[in-house]
Amino acid sequence: MKLKTKFRILEFVIFGIFSNLADNLLTLYFFGDQPFGWRIVALALIFVIPFAIIEELIVDHPKFWLKFCKVCGLKINPHAETI
Repeated sequence: MKLKTKFRILEFVIFGIFSNLADNLLTLYFFGDQPFGWRIVALALIFVIPFAIIEELIVDHPKFWLKFCKVCGLKINPHAETI
């Protein structure tokens, strides 16, 4: 894998971590009953990091949906034009 590609993946992982962390913290702040502090931020970060990595490295892989449909037994045409 090229160095440029690795940096691009890392960029998306970092963006995914920060955007998901902001989403979770805003939800906890507005709808949570606990006092907001660094412990809540750390706990949210622990849950955000694995999901951001899974999202970028697995789901956003170019052949993920082809493999997923093959495993599920769905027939698709990978050469069909998209709208």
